[in-house]
Formats: sequence, C-alpha cells, structure tokens
Amino acid sequence: MCDLHILRLHVPRLLLSLIFLGAGFNGWVVILGYEPVFPTSPKAMELLTGYLLVLEKSVELICGLLLVANRYTPATLAVLAPIVVNILFFHLFVDPSLLPLAVLVFLLEAYLLWLYRDRYKWAASTGGLFLRQGTPVHFAIPLGAWHLSRRKEWGAPSFCEQAPPYLDQLDVCSCRRY
Repeated sequence: MCDLHILRLHVPRLLLSLIFLGAGFNGWVVILGYEPVFPTSPKAMELLTGYLLVLEKSVELICGLLLVANRYTPATLAVLAPIVVNILFFHLFVDPSLLPLAVLVFLLEAYLLWLYRDRYKWAASTGGLFLRQGTPVHFAIPLGAWHLSRRKEWGAPSFCEQAPPYLDQLDVCSCRRY
C-alpha cells in the first residue's frame, strides 16, 4: 500500500523535474542547431536568442536534474520560481498556445513551494535580505552560518534567538557579537 505522504511529495516533484528536463534538453537541441524534439513556442524561440537561451536552458536542465535526484530541492525551487512566473506571464500575454502547460508548471511549483515552506522561514524571521540600512550581513550559505551584527543595539533579537529549531539541531547557527 502506498503512503499518501510520499505520493503527494514525490509525484509533483518528479513531474516538474521531467517538464524542466524536457524543456532544457529541447533547448540544447535547438542551441546545437537541430530541430526541436518537443513542441516549442515559436515566439519564445524568437525572444530567447544567444546567451539568454543558453542560460535559461542550462538552468532548466540543471534544476530538472536536481529535482529528479531530490537534492537541494528547496534551493532548486527558489531558483526556478522566477523562471516559472516568467513562463506563465509569457504564455498568458504573448503566446497562449502552450498556456495549459504553463499553468500546470506554475501550479506544481506553487504546490511544492508550499510543501517546503518551512525551509524558507529563516528568511522571513530575520527580515530576509532587507534589513536596516548599514547592517552588515554576511551569508555563508555553503557552511550554513549566518552572522548578523548590531541587531541587539536596535532592541531586536539576534538571529540565533530567532533561528528555526532545525538550525540549532544541526549546529549551524553561530552568531558573533561585535
């Protein structure tokens, strides 16, 4: 018997990853000078030329691979979010021929972002990147350490006091007072 939790998490992720793998592969086929394998929007191919096509299709291909491998999924979804919104608006206003696929991609992305919403709470709890002017903020994302200084001077709690519990459990929160 299948667990419903596994189905509602992995099926949308795999479907979104297959869509982006197909789009990235199809883009690279066009870049290499061959006819596209899957149907494409002619207006999108006119718009995306040169480095922009290479950049977007590379990001789509890499993110599709990361979603298939289930690695760095929250970060991958964050990278794909502006691309998905751009795809939706492009097919909504410029070329409605592939609008159903764009809506499906948007709904899958929104659903997965909602499922992984706990992974983004640290940005909301610390004010994200929009802190008061003059606040030195150093993010060492690969190391998982954030150093925020002078938060106590304003009467605001430091980042370590606001850190989500999973950061404390992983021992990645190290704040220094300057």
